[in-house]
Amino acid sequence: MSTPGFTAQTITPYTYTWRQRIAVTGYTLTPESSTDLINWTPLSAPIASRIFHGDGTESITIPLPLPYPKQFIRLHLTTTE
Repeated sequence: MSTPGFTAQTITPYTYTWRQRIAVTGYTLTPESSTDLINWTPLSAPIASRIFHGDGTESITIPLPLPYPKQFIRLHLTTTE
């Protein structure tokens, strides 16, 4: 099963980047973090950069909280329709 509008994600030290389709509606993507893969907390960081690729997609980068001994990041997809 593919996720509509979501194509790729990258984690580099202290940033998280994902690529998504611009014109797709009906869902929201929320970056979340966890230290145990059980309890997830939405990341409320402001967008650090937004790059439009000219092919109907954009890459969004947000800063990550300072590192923990271990930290997991995911995108949580919620339908809005």
